[in-house]
Amino acid sequence: TDASSRYLYLRGASRSGLPPYGLSDILRLPADARREVTLVEGLIDVHHLRSKGIRSVAAIGGARVQPEMLRRFGRLGIDSVVLALDNDASGRDGTARAVERITRLTDAPTLRVLDPERFGDSKDPDAFVQEHGVTSFATLVAGADCAVSWRARELVNGITPESEPGRRRAALARAGNWLGTLPPRYALEQEDAIRQVAERCGYSRDAVERAFRARFWRDSAHD
Repeated sequence: TDASSRYLYLRGASRSGLPPYGLSDILRLPADARREVTLVEGLIDVHHLRSKGIRSVAAIGGARVQPEMLRRFGRLGIDSVVLALDNDASGRDGTARAVERITRLTDAPTLRVLDPERFGDSKDPDAFVQEHGVTSFATLVAGADCAVSWRARELVNGITPESEPGRRRAALARAGNWLGTLPPRYALEQEDAIRQVAERCGYSRDAVERAFRARFWRDSAHD
């Protein structure tokens, strides 16, 4: 669902430069309590999560994360951001776009992803907490994935070691092309992602890394 049909905004006002809802409250917390911020879509999610004791949470009012917002977080002393968007197509697509755009920045906080599928039958964080409790939600946030690994796995989604060789190699090509565009500072994250997509597709990590370097990273800074 488009954000404009779910939230109220001033007519004609741009939404792209708005700070996340609840950020001002987070900035009043002690420094140690705001090192990591969880971003959700819904404003109501923020109120319900805070009523359960989760204070460092803010809402973006939709599934679109603006890169400049994350750069601002870094300047405010926020070290890590967890994306916990809704469990629907918009939430998943918004998470993928955010990872692809934010990994291009040099001054953004560390980005982690709470895979929307982890919400199970719940449509968003608030619904999950109502059904499973705040402790279960906090456990999901604590176990949120490295954004690079999450995106790489998404690019090979649906592939198993038993898939046809052509499909496995096409999936690895998608992952390799994207991983090869990342700047050198993500070298460790790349290595983790290579291991995970190799296992998903039924190849050894060494073979996949050699193939990536030869076929997709030849002209990049990874040589």
